[in-house]
Amino acid sequence: MDKTVTFIITDREDSGFVESIYAMRNIMDYGNGIVLHEAEYLKNILSHVKNDFEFRVLIHAGLKSNEKTPKGIYFLKELEDEFKVTNFKLITRNDDYFPNDEKIIPYKGYELHNADYINTKEFIDQLSKIKLSDIQVEENKTEPNDSQNKMENQQLQQGNNSSEIQNNTIDSNSGINNKNTIAILAALADDELSPFRKALNTVKRAGYEECKIDKNDLLLYAQNRMGMVDAAIFVSKIIKEKQPDAIIMPGVCGGRKSEKVKLYDLIIPEKVLDIITGQYKNKKFVPYGYNADSNEEFIKHIKGIVSDNDFVHNEMYNLIPNEKYEREKKILQTLDIHFDVMACGPFVLKTDNFLERKAKEMNHKIKGFEMESYGFLRTNELLNKKGLSLIVKSVMDYTDSKKSDTSQFSDVISDNSISEDAQLEVPEGENIKKMAAYFSSICVRALLPHVLEYLNIKSHRD
Repeated sequence: MDKTVTFIITDREDSGFVESIYAMRNIMDYGNGIVLHEAEYLKNILSHVKNDFEFRVLIHAGLKSNEKTPKGIYFLKELEDEFKVTNFKLITRNDDYFPNDEKIIPYKGYELHNADYINTKEFIDQLSKIKLSDIQVEENKTEPNDSQNKMENQQLQQGNNSSEIQNNTIDSNSGINNKNTIAILAALADDELSPFRKALNTVKRAGYEECKIDKNDLLLYAQNRMGMVDAAIFVSKIIKEKQPDAIIMPGVCGGRKSEKVKLYDLIIPEKVLDIITGQYKNKKFVPYGYNADSNEEFIKHIKGIVSDNDFVHNEMYNLIPNEKYEREKKILQTLDIHFDVMACGPFVLKTDNFLERKAKEMNHKIKGFEMESYGFLRTNELLNKKGLSLIVKSVMDYTDSKKSDTSQFSDVISDNSISEDAQLEVPEGENIKKMAAYFSSICVRALLPHVLEYLNIKSHRD
């Protein structure tokens, strides 16, 4: 099977063209298509692959009647100047340039291809392949320092969109940097997956998005619906199709106040407890108390990482982009990460003392409640024997009658059971769900280099 990648470069504003490209299965599947929105992204990618890497380039001309020089020409000239080659191809959907339904015409000294005819294996096969060793690529060169050796991945640690794909290793001295695949599955696409999209240069695929972290694949998925059933279905699908080395579930949850869990705190459960499966016996519901367990050694490794104050105050902090995020930086000053047990059930919980009663009945170590983690973790237990799983949820409410996606301040934090210095002054109108999802996302991104490090060590040991 030909593994040559076809890069399609197009202006991000032309959503119609992007949608049409994603529908071209020969381009995307047979041609291994990857859509990029800046020539700079291609240069970044090519500066971090092996010299025998081969690729093709199609550039969307973006021809408009009111534009003298289309955006595609700028992309093309930028790449020609960078790589000193001229066999990039221009494509357009504009029928005005093909009055006789031509497949190809000359245009400003280049070949302009009719997009109606490019979704064929014949067209892909005749495209010129470019070998990396034949072109000039300027590599990013940085001197390692103690911080870099610890953080290991500047893309994840800086959250800087101008350098989404960078050449960073997990341990430059280990000699065991294998290619790994990590999948991220969120229950809510808009709130829980969008922070990853904004921070990382993802490419849309059929049913998921992807990006590179060094040579590792990061795949982003969102469930169609909330809950354990969809979580289990999607995990099964991901395992079957991608065989990931690790699957991570970010997102939001409810917290248990009596365990000193604060708004926006993070919960990384060692165990998930199904509190709803059971039987009615003598007119009383008796739960079975099914558990799903995280990998003990892996969780121990993660505990060791996050127990260091530097993880929250440096590694997570460094992911907050700039001075406009003062609110987020303030929250990090008091943010805690909890382990122990997550309760799970198939409903949104807005009932006073319900979680407290369940904790007393079933497990006093319960730290929070949400709707997906049991299905997520149990499916990993059964189907993904060699892969790892991790849940990272941020607290957005206390599962009581005051639960709300948006802060009304006095209605959100008013319980004296939390010490005064631990209470957050939540501004009126703050979108609590989105803020919690954001903290979950930056915790996951900060953990990714450590997860990759663990996978590499585990692979070398095994």
